[in-house]
Amino acid sequence: MKDYGAFRALHGVSLSVERGESYGFIGPNGAGKSTTIRCLLDLLRPTAGSHRLLGADDIAGRPDLRARIGYLPGELSLGGRQTARQHLTYLCGLRGGAGLVRIEPLAERFRLDLDRPFRGLSKGNKQKVGVVQAFMHAPELLILDEPTSGLDPLLQQEFLTLAREANEAGATLFISSHILSEVEAIAGRVAIIRAGRIVDVADVADLRTRAGQHVSLTFAQPPPVAAFEALAIGNGSKILAGHEEDGELELELTSPLPRSAIYAQRLAALWAQITVVVGVVSLAILVIDAAEGLAIPRGDLAAATLQLWLLVGFFGSLAFGIGAATGRRGIALGAAAGFAVVSWMFNAIGPTIKQDWMASVSPIGWYMADNPVTRGFQPVDVLLLLAASAVAICVGWFGFGRRDLMA
Repeated sequence: MKDYGAFRALHGVSLSVERGESYGFIGPNGAGKSTTIRCLLDLLRPTAGSHRLLGADDIAGRPDLRARIGYLPGELSLGGRQTARQHLTYLCGLRGGAGLVRIEPLAERFRLDLDRPFRGLSKGNKQKVGVVQAFMHAPELLILDEPTSGLDPLLQQEFLTLAREANEAGATLFISSHILSEVEAIAGRVAIIRAGRIVDVADVADLRTRAGQHVSLTFAQPPPVAAFEALAIGNGSKILAGHEEDGELELELTSPLPRSAIYAQRLAALWAQITVVVGVVSLAILVIDAAEGLAIPRGDLAAATLQLWLLVGFFGSLAFGIGAATGRRGIALGAAAGFAVVSWMFNAIGPTIKQDWMASVSPIGWYMADNPVTRGFQPVDVLLLLAASAVAICVGWFGFGRRDLMA
């Protein structure tokens, strides 16, 4: 917690960073990122609370601990006639010479002129000096506050590469930024701070999935809502409202979901619907049984319900798989219906013409070879229906993973 007079800049910030982790710390300007970092480094004293850094409760008066930390402040104060070489050499001297041999390679890597006075350096070149001084002694802990500020795009990528190399070598990274994409590139976990409070801590992948934007579009003519629906599905997004007659369309755009996640969500929804339908049928049979006194054994009814669920699930999965592979709902429903008719004909006609093999290859035959209620549980038929459903689902996934979702 940190107060400036009556103003509370930090409201009980709580963080835990593991050794060797790359940890992002993001938030808008003025959220309290730099204040938190300065409290961690004992550059500011918190109003209340405590922290541990490299296993120590307080780094004040501990030059040995400070030598194990690389710190890049958000605002570098470099001026006067001193050159970058003189400044970096002086810092190495404070650390007993650690990092002296890395000054030249890092300066060359970031195209830094070591012999120009600070007063002649641009903001970007001063930022290069800050990067070199933070990394040159190969510290155990790197605390970087807005590290790419002022760097051109190519050098921003070079910085990210350097940060990854340091992390792979065992250094712990704590990177503060207001740019999510910058932190995403190197951090495994991210804490989000807003108005001095930690509002969320999440893995980068989870945060990317949850990120989104609301976009309102206005067209001179009625918008192609169907085309945008295809775009939304392909990117795991959705359309909130589409007013074709008004020429307006509102979208909620999220980061793309993996196709496997989209496919699994739709498949789960299908089987949930099938479960509800079969459950209603079973409930209706129970009501009729109680009203008519049929005394159907409950175990046999449960077996028949399971096999009915698998039979309906197979034809549903078949339609789903064909639809996922082709993107054509009409074709999928027609093909599944046609297969159901052929299956029924095989089961009905096969025994009549003394071709028993026809019923043995029919999913309906697997279910209706005898009355399921009197026949009871048939594990072979259950396995056959499960296998057929699995094949239909796999075929659908194979096609879904390769087709153009915008087609």
